[in-house]
Amino acid sequence: TLTYMMQTAEGATSEKVDFKIPMPCSSFVFPMPITSTNFADLLASGELCDAKSIKLPRAKTPDFATALTAICNNLHLAFVEILEDSASLHGCSIQQQHVCMLVKETVSYLLVSIDFEFALSCCKLHKNFNFLP
Repeated sequence: TLTYMMQTAEGATSEKVDFKIPMPCSSFVFPMPITSTNFADLLASGELCDAKSIKLPRAKTPDFATALTAICNNLHLAFVEILEDSASLHGCSIQQQHVCMLVKETVSYLLVSIDFEFALSCCKLHKNFNFLP
């Protein structure tokens, strides 16, 4: 709610405007560099919630590197390790909650897709974390 005062010749009046600003959880995530060893330790620590996976077609993205860059830019994640057809990404929320993601390019029946596997240190973020811009 936004409350404001308006001064007129008759005096001051107070008004309120109710509004919502939809913001994905990724708005509160920032890229956090981490070594591949520390990333592996974090995944093995049991500190993260159960992993969640989704698969998306990669029809509009020209190549895997471009897709990775878009993912990092949209979700505010940093590269941990990049291999030929997969990458590890990491970020932290403003409350220091970890976001760990493994992105794989897969080809099956001439369909190129990107598989996302991610784990978060705050289970509440699972349902609100948006993959798509």
